[in-house]
Amino acid sequence: MFIILIGETKYGKPIIVRAFDPVMTFEEAVKLLIVSFDSTIKANLSVAMPLHLHTYEKDSLW
Repeated sequence: MFIILIGETKYGKPIIVRAFDPVMTFEEAVKLLIVSFDSTIKANLSVAMPLHLHTYEKDSLW
């Protein structure tokens, strides 16, 4: 399980809704999220860098 926070859902969310496919690899999903982040940053001045991506191996936090 992983949690992704996107600044303003009204800008980046439509990209995810239209392009996400449950059979995507993790890497493909991350690329899609980066495009979504970029769209949000360009459309809303209150959202800006830096972007942080943290990944954890399964059961590594227990």
